[in-house]
Amino acid sequence: MRVSVVDRSPAVPLVRDAGPRCEDGRGLALVHAMSAGRWGVEPLRVGKRVWADVGVALLDTGAGADADADADSDTDTAWAL
Repeated sequence: MRVSVVDRSPAVPLVRDAGPRCEDGRGLALVHAMSAGRWGVEPLRVGKRVWADVGVALLDTGAGADADADADSDTDTAWAL
């Protein structure tokens, strides 16, 4: 699944190593980690778009064989990014 955000700043974002006392600077590091490095920046007429391809995995919550039989049940499965 591709997610993206747009802002008006033309500055290209960089992944940085935020220290434990820093109050910002972790956003792009999280994007990089969640997308396994599959992200990029597209310049726009005004600003830029930052996008990332993130995977969605279906997790088995241990509900047993009945969960497999009922594919429509929201209580037997969980989505994780």
